[in-house]
Amino acid sequence: MPQLASALKKPDHWVESAVRELLARCVCGPTAVDVLEIADRYWPYEKQFRPEESKDYVGDVQRMLLAPACVRCNFSAADERLAKDLDWC
Repeated sequence: MPQLASALKKPDHWVESAVRELLARCVCGPTAVDVLEIADRYWPYEKQFRPEESKDYVGDVQRMLLAPACVRCNFSAADERLAKDLDWC
């Protein structure tokens, strides 16, 4: 917490109290030592995949594109190139 308190320019006890409240209200949760992640319902953006989360990024893109029954399309070589270009993480 000292790093967070320093970054926010707030006293340690204030930051500890605020973090306890955020955790108690399930606004965020710990993901690693000294790392908090905002809960999906409070995060207004779509999360990006990390390489360790998806080893087959292009395959995942293809499956997501073709999964909905309302979408009929082919996953072409151009689509595969685009998916590889988007795999920047």
